[in-house]
Amino acid sequence: MAKKPKKPKKQPGMVDRFQAASNDVEEMADLLEVVGFDWPQALRLMERVGDLLGDTVKADSQSDKPLAFSAYEKGLEAYQQVTHEICPVRLAALVNGVLDEVAGHLASVEVVTELGQVWTPQAGDNIPEWARANGSTVEVRPKEVPGSATELKTQLEAMMMDERTRRILGKARKPPPLRNVN
Repeated sequence: MAKKPKKPKKQPGMVDRFQAASNDVEEMADLLEVVGFDWPQALRLMERVGDLLGDTVKADSQSDKPLAFSAYEKGLEAYQQVTHEICPVRLAALVNGVLDEVAGHLASVEVVTELGQVWTPQAGDNIPEWARANGSTVEVRPKEVPGSATELKTQLEAMMMDERTRRILGKARKPPPLRNVN
């Protein structure tokens, strides 16, 4: 009987790499596990952000830290600050923390191939795939005129979030109904 070919090992995703690179791997593993139980969609969104950015975009020009890692930190810090809140608020804190960090940074830089092609989120391509498809290395450089982080966040929400997450976040953004205290 012929042996089945072995499937290639899946490369660790950015969230796994983030956890491994963290100063306190065990604490980060615990926090990511809690997030995974609380909001599995949030972990999927974090992976999508990591896929979108890859290692190409760094948190700042003086660091080798991927922007995705910085975004994960912001989202998880925001999540930890509201763990006592209702579920939609916790999800909103994490998602907004991640996407605000990414949008704020991407609004101020451009990703450009050596041939001068500029990546845009509207194309829907992940930056590493886009760079490979264009057969080129890329450079991340400051924009002459920064874009709107708010508009970019809206585009990222459309790309990164599923319908269920959008619906739940909509609930978190609406004020609770007033109770009659008679």
